[in-house]
Amino acid sequence: MTLLSNKENSELKKLVKLLDISNNKLNNKLNITQSKLKVSISQEQSKIIGLKSKIREIQKLEHQKSIKIQKKELEEVKQKIKDMKKREKLKIRIKEAEMIAIYNNNVLPTPLWLENNGFGFLRKIIRDNLIAFEHIKQAKRQKTIFQHVKFAEKLAEENEGQLPYALKLRQRGYISLNICIKKHPEMFAHIKQEKVQRIPEDYLNIAEEIIKKNNGELYPKETMIKLGYSYLYVCVDKYPTMFSHIKKIINAKKSRTPKEWVIVAEEIMKKNNGTLYPYKKLREIRYSGLINCMRNHPQMFKHIKPNKKYLSNGLKTEAKRKHNKALQQHKEIVKQLVEENNEKKLKIQDLRQFDQTLYSFVRKYPEEFKDIIE
Repeated sequence: MTLLSNKENSELKKLVKLLDISNNKLNNKLNITQSKLKVSISQEQSKIIGLKSKIREIQKLEHQKSIKIQKKELEEVKQKIKDMKKREKLKIRIKEAEMIAIYNNNVLPTPLWLENNGFGFLRKIIRDNLIAFEHIKQAKRQKTIFQHVKFAEKLAEENEGQLPYALKLRQRGYISLNICIKKHPEMFAHIKQEKVQRIPEDYLNIAEEIIKKNNGELYPKETMIKLGYSYLYVCVDKYPTMFSHIKKIINAKKSRTPKEWVIVAEEIMKKNNGTLYPYKKLREIRYSGLINCMRNHPQMFKHIKPNKKYLSNGLKTEAKRKHNKALQQHKEIVKQLVEENNEKKLKIQDLRQFDQTLYSFVRKYPEEFKDIIE
């Protein structure tokens, strides 16, 4: 074996040191690159997660938009179906009105007659759809929209170019004109109307005047509203100190005890030769509370004689007369429907398609319609 010299040994040691240093440097570089790679990978992964969450949010928004669009479409379809049903019902009501008019010498009876004979629903429908019923002659002078507009223009000319305010129109008896203005404001847009805003003191003076005229009491609430004093009741609640004495009158009229009603009934008996007024008259003079009290507390009213004549004869005959008239009208409508159905007998259930009131009437009195309906 050849032994190395001292110089060679020192050189070898230097080479070994250099190799170690280079290895260390390489290892450090590798560690740095690895750490950089890990950071970049984690950043990329976080970016991917963020993109995925954004994609999910976009998908959710698109889904929500599609649901909203579907809901809108469904609402539109529902609205169209409602409009179709309304049109069909309106056509049926027009046919009924035509049939009633044919039965009544080609003239539709007054709204009061319609209400008393089981056709009260027609009154509101005619008022809301005046144009649809223009071709039918009506007993009451029920003006068309265009006639109301012309009349309003005349009133405005007489009143210095302005239509009187709603209360004045009511007081002068133009209630139908007021209703028409509310229902069709676009037709009256070219006519200027007076606007009067009352203060609470005005309503206080009005209430006190009515109390003086009406023996210390206000008119019934219905008549007050018809006269255009509905805001008075709002003022009573809003300004309790100002309207305290009027509130007492309103509450006193509302809350009568059974004992007080007995005293009222006894006073009526003294005036009416020992008997009460008929129920119809009691309702007219706003004593319907007395009727209810007599029903709820019959023992307290044993000594009071009701009007037996009216109860036994008048009420029954009136009810029979109304029933017979309504029956004739309904029979005519059913016959017309049978003719349209190629003279085949209809079933009771088929009448639901045409009219609910007609169906309920036939179901209530099936014996009267044996020949026409199965």
